[in-house]
Amino acid sequence: MKKAYVALVVLLVVSIVSNLNLASSSTSVRVNWALLISGTNYLYPFQTREPLRDCYYMFHLLTSHWGVSRDHIKFLDINPTDAQYSWVPWGTIDGNCSYSSVKAAIDWLKAHSTSNDNVLIFIASHGGGYDPGMSLEQSGGRIDVSRDEGNETWGGSEWYGVDECIKFDDAGDSSKRWWYWDDDFKTDSTGMSYNQLTIVLMSCFSGGFIDDLSAPNRIIITSSKETTTTTSSFDIAAGFTPFIGYFLDAFNGDVFHRYHAVWNTSDVNNRIADAYEITVPDGACDGVDWRDAYAYAREHFPYDSPWFDSNGNGIPTYKYGQDYIEHFLYVWHIYGGSTTPETGGYEYLAGTTVNVYATPYSGYYFDHWLPDDIPWWYNLYSLYPTWNPYTFIMDKDHAIGAYFYPNGGGGGGDGCPTLFVWNGTAYVDYGVINIHNPTGEDVIREVSVKAEDVSINSYKAKFRLREGWPGLNFSESVIDQVKLYAVDSQGNRYLCPLIKAEHSRIGNVLPQLLASDDYRVQTFLLETIDLTFIVPYQNIQSFTFTIEGCNRIKL
Repeated sequence: MKKAYVALVVLLVVSIVSNLNLASSSTSVRVNWALLISGTNYLYPFQTREPLRDCYYMFHLLTSHWGVSRDHIKFLDINPTDAQYSWVPWGTIDGNCSYSSVKAAIDWLKAHSTSNDNVLIFIASHGGGYDPGMSLEQSGGRIDVSRDEGNETWGGSEWYGVDECIKFDDAGDSSKRWWYWDDDFKTDSTGMSYNQLTIVLMSCFSGGFIDDLSAPNRIIITSSKETTTTTSSFDIAAGFTPFIGYFLDAFNGDVFHRYHAVWNTSDVNNRIADAYEITVPDGACDGVDWRDAYAYAREHFPYDSPWFDSNGNGIPTYKYGQDYIEHFLYVWHIYGGSTTPETGGYEYLAGTTVNVYATPYSGYYFDHWLPDDIPWWYNLYSLYPTWNPYTFIMDKDHAIGAYFYPNGGGGGGDGCPTLFVWNGTAYVDYGVINIHNPTGEDVIREVSVKAEDVSINSYKAKFRLREGWPGLNFSESVIDQVKLYAVDSQGNRYLCPLIKAEHSRIGNVLPQLLASDDYRVQTFLLETIDLTFIVPYQNIQSFTFTIEGCNRIKL
């Protein structure tokens, strides 16, 4: 009986220890396989190789203090042979990071990792995505044409919820510049076996990766949220990007890059060389996990609003264990009034009630709202809400626009888009394109354009649409799609791709004008849309400009 009791106790102890080990392995920093990527050799304002320092700091912790075998790590850098960064020991970096080498490295992880392993992917680089203060072209975002996330929303003047990317960029070599999109990352990492996969991203707009990468048994830590940039260090002596510096400090128990900000050398690129063994004692990481490191970094550097996800639901949080998230509201309006809050982007805690008010100017009246949470078929029958204020419960990202019209019906509404063609020195006026239709349904019109009136520079041709003309009181059209065809001597048409569409008020409207669908551009009196087409053809006799849209007569 005593033997049976002892055996039972031993069995229980073994079971408890096994469960503790399993629980520990799900949160511990102990790593079996790792991929480290330093994706740029500069950060504004100094070319200090902060991303490389971030990755080398992580490499040192992995190999010298966490016992990770060197052959279990892939370390890629944008320019690993640059002599001025020789403080990284020879052989530490495995090769240059490129689109193919990153995909190959992830395939390497997939080939070696098992369901018992903890895997780390650690990337420090530039990033692209949606920035409320910049255009998509400037900030590097891309509309998610595949609609796989389903969160992309038109905010009246810009899109938010766009695709994000990691920018791998060597400032000294323009051939080493490419973007690794969140969709690619999702596809490449699908099918990997692991006990836990931890992804740490130090880049602008990196929070936007959470939508794509979130999955069970994954921890995703980003240095910023989807709509903010990440700060590079303006203290040239610091040596690391602020968020990652604090993040890795959490494993040390001290502030690594602050204690060693005054190394005895004038060469900032060598200041990191001999500091590690002094500051990182063996075993310092015991009892610290990724979540604690994130919390420490956010506490000490919250300015870029870092995000975190560990439960696989795709919803970023500020603190693990809490549903503490902000949702985005974009408010906009058509001239003739104002809104409260004013036009712009705002963030509110989930569940917050937000009232949006519309106030017309003298001589105008408030007509209706265009919110994102009404059924799509409201647009077909003009069943727009007219109550004021409009109330949102912030359960997700939202957008709303307010429409104001002049008193007295708007002055006739005889305007329609006017087409202009750039001939190299001035715009040639091709007249008004009649797209009137009282029913509100789109109509298609074609305009023949002389070849000699189209200036082709670097295979690009420029056109302009202007709503109405000076002297009108009011004009409003919606434009759904534009096309340009090059026509040869036999009458054959060749489509010239539309690559840019810039609205004078809204900004980038290329996504709305590429296809015949429900996404349309609203233009008001004297507003313009500048269009750029690629014309790769020769021996063209003329062009045909095609527009699909509607100008609904005001009575």
